[in-house]
Amino acid sequence: MKKAAVLLSGLLLLTVGVVHADCTIKLQHDLRVSSESIQVTEQGKTLYEIRQGGHLSIDGKAVNLSRRQRKLTEEYAGEIAALVPRWISMVSEALVLTESSLALALGDAFGPDSEASQKATGAVAQARQNFERRALSGDGEYRLSAAEYNDLENSLEEELEHTFSSAMRAVLSEIGRSLVSDEGSLLQKMDAFGEHMRRMGEAMHNAAEVLEETGEELCISMQDIQRLEREIAKQIPQLAEYPLFD
Repeated sequence: MKKAAVLLSGLLLLTVGVVHADCTIKLQHDLRVSSESIQVTEQGKTLYEIRQGGHLSIDGKAVNLSRRQRKLTEEYAGEIAALVPRWISMVSEALVLTESSLALALGDAFGPDSEASQKATGAVAQARQNFERRALSGDGEYRLSAAEYNDLENSLEEELEHTFSSAMRAVLSEIGRSLVSDEGSLLQKMDAFGEHMRRMGEAMHNAAEVLEETGEELCISMQDIQRLEREIAKQIPQLAEYPLFD
């Protein structure tokens, strides 16, 4: 059961892993991004906040900035505010593509209304909804957890292993029924199922290629933000205590 879940989650990780392929940058703290500000937090406590216009507060206290410093913080906040929604969107899109690929393969193999197809695609849909619930708030705020970002592969695999448990029973049941039916030989049935799985793998590979360009752009954006962060730390020593990227 677990091996089947890992197989399917592995197809997903071909897609969501592209942003990590060339980027070894780790997030040190959690982020909350809204139209009005970005907040860098740790265990629910706000370490610092940059509001519109580059206004900075650290540990809840406003910091007096020069015009140059304010311009730097405003630029920094703007880059982060652009990056976070794109990263969240890419993961969500990867889950949508995984769902559609499963629907294609299992729908062809067992029928779109089969228990296997419905439960497997439903499991991915649930994983996507759980991710989006954690990452998005009702008031338009984006949330990026350092732990989830840095360990996305394992966190999604655990999520899918949990939600796939009943789905995999349905898939194996459908395979069993197919193998004992009177339609075609055992070898033909196994070959047909293998072909459906191969097509699903191809669909996921194609999905990964579609998202690869976005992942590369995000990687470059993170590296640019990291360089800007180092410059800001020199200009505003108080912020050097709270590096966002490592």
